[in-house]
Amino acid sequence: YFAFKIPLNACREEAALELDNPMNCNTCLIGNHKSMVFRCKNTGGDAHFKFELIETTEKRLKMQNNDLNDESMISLQDENNLTLLAGDFSLFPKEFYLKKNMPIEIYVNFAPTNKGECFSKINLICDNQIFPYTIKGEGICTELKLIEYNGNPINEDLKDINFEDTFPQSKSTNRLK
Repeated sequence: YFAFKIPLNACREEAALELDNPMNCNTCLIGNHKSMVFRCKNTGGDAHFKFELIETTEKRLKMQNNDLNDESMISLQDENNLTLLAGDFSLFPKEFYLKKNMPIEIYVNFAPTNKGECFSKINLICDNQIFPYTIKGEGICTELKLIEYNGNPINEDLKDINFEDTFPQSKSTNRLK
């Protein structure tokens, strides 16, 4: 009998996601919130996925290279939270497993605190791959410009609009333009 060494090389099919990038939440009034649903589908091999802040990914990579001390590792221990908080956005689920051709819905809540474009850069970690993603939206506020008050032009100094004193069953009106 003869013995032969046969090298085996095993590898899984890489994951391939169909997910909007950037995940655009469009506009939302400041002080309000808007919920969006993004459909995600894995067209590649079975895999485990996890959304992380870019800073967290960088700390994990340094930790693997033993470049972090114990204090830095404490800030990475948010594993029990199912929602990722990223600036004015929250994303759920932050961690999931998908088989080939399996879809999942990613829920993003946008609650802008400032006027203008808002965005958060995050990573989607998958086995040995890192996919950069961006979540974006725009915080807006309503602007009301009054031109006329009860038929009189309004100057820039108008601070209050007053109504007549009222009592039950009475009416008081003002015309604004």
